[in-house]
Amino acid sequence: MNSFVLKRDAYGTPTHLPNISPWRFARPLNANEAVTVTVPSWAQTMTMAATVDFWVQYGGAAAVIPTVAIIDGSAPELNPIGRQITGGSTLSVISAAAGHIAICFYG
Repeated sequence: MNSFVLKRDAYGTPTHLPNISPWRFARPLNANEAVTVTVPSWAQTMTMAATVDFWVQYGGAAAVIPTVAIIDGSAPELNPIGRQITGGSTLSVISAAAGHIAICFYG
C-alpha cells in the first residue's frame, strides 16, 4: 500500500506528484449507465480521471445525471480529481457520454 505522499525535488521543494498507486481501476463508461465501485478496504485517498465529464455519488446511492436543481446537499459531484475516502465504502459513477474512467487508490 502506497500512501498519497508528495515527492520532493533535489532542492526539497514539493513536486505535487504522488507515488504510483498500488491499485488502479480502469473501465469503459457507457452513456447514462451508473457503475458502482467498491473502495479497497485499506484505501484513504483516490484520484480520478476520465475521457468524458462524469458525476460521482458517494455513500452507496446510485449516481444520476442531474436534470433538475438538487439543493439539499445530496447532489453528485462533477469531475472530482482527488478525494479522501473511507476504505470499504462504495461510490457510483455515471456519464452522459461514452468514455473511459481511471481511479487510483492510495493508503
